[in-house]
Amino acid sequence: MDEFETSAVDSLWSTQPITAEMKDMDTKTSILITGATGRTGRRLVSALSGVDGLSVRAASRQGDPPFAWEAPDTWPVQLSGADAAFICYAPDVADPGAPEILSEFAAAARHHGLSRLILLSGRGGTAAHPSEEAVLRNFPAAVVVRSAWFQQDFSEHFLHPQVLQGQLRVPVNGVSEPFVDLEDSAEALAHLLTEVDAYREVASGILEFTGPDSVTFADVAAALSAALGRTVEHVPTTPEDFIAGAADAGMSREEAEGIVWLFAEAMDGSASHSSGDLERLLGRPPQPIQEYIARTAVQRVWDEKLPQPQGESAAGVS
Repeated sequence: MDEFETSAVDSLWSTQPITAEMKDMDTKTSILITGATGRTGRRLVSALSGVDGLSVRAASRQGDPPFAWEAPDTWPVQLSGADAAFICYAPDVADPGAPEILSEFAAAARHHGLSRLILLSGRGGTAAHPSEEAVLRNFPAAVVVRSAWFQQDFSEHFLHPQVLQGQLRVPVNGVSEPFVDLEDSAEALAHLLTEVDAYREVASGILEFTGPDSVTFADVAAALSAALGRTVEHVPTTPEDFIAGAADAGMSREEAEGIVWLFAEAMDGSASHSSGDLERLLGRPPQPIQEYIARTAVQRVWDEKLPQPQGESAAGVS
């Protein structure tokens, strides 16, 4: 993969003027949240919105003004006058084109005088490392947050239909994961973005956000069964069967293939351990997945049981 030298990107942004319009911003401390309509971003916006003396810029494609990673001309108006920024890159920090874009964005953030920059990344595997390195190279005081898989994947993402159907059909068996609660992550991120001393202690470093315990999909299925009063089982499957089942549930093949790749890359057992970083930032233990399940079950998001997709057998893959 190509290297993106700091000097080259600095040269690009040093020629970009900061206009009077850009300077005409709120005098409050201002924090830019990219991916503001996503699962992490919207929780972070909510966590920051009640802080006195703080202005939150929720950036997204649908925003006014709009923000797009592939359109650098949309960045300056968002960055100018901001004190800190949170990077939630889409489609994924592991994508081949991500390091070049993030390298340029980090340099732009430094050019516009931001003092704090946090990149959301993932644990397990090495595919996201070039993006992490690009950000740290161009914004040396940045912080990389490597997150475990989200507990909310079971209620707000691709695992939700599987819970409704009573079968967690995933191409993994026996590997444990310290699933993290996004509410905890948002609280800790808000702390880092607003508390200068807390940020300074971890600047130029890499943090890992995890839940307190590492659990298997069978463990999660058992916890769901207990909370819902009906059977939810873990059925290990092949990548091909997972893709077919995801398509039956309405997911695009491209997205399903991406999730299969993520299972292979990031859930191979190398990231099964828990980290204490989140607890240190929160000042309390993070929420275990059992607590998330109990809290979510009362919201009745798992009440409707869907029919099993055609072509899916009840037998699992050993």
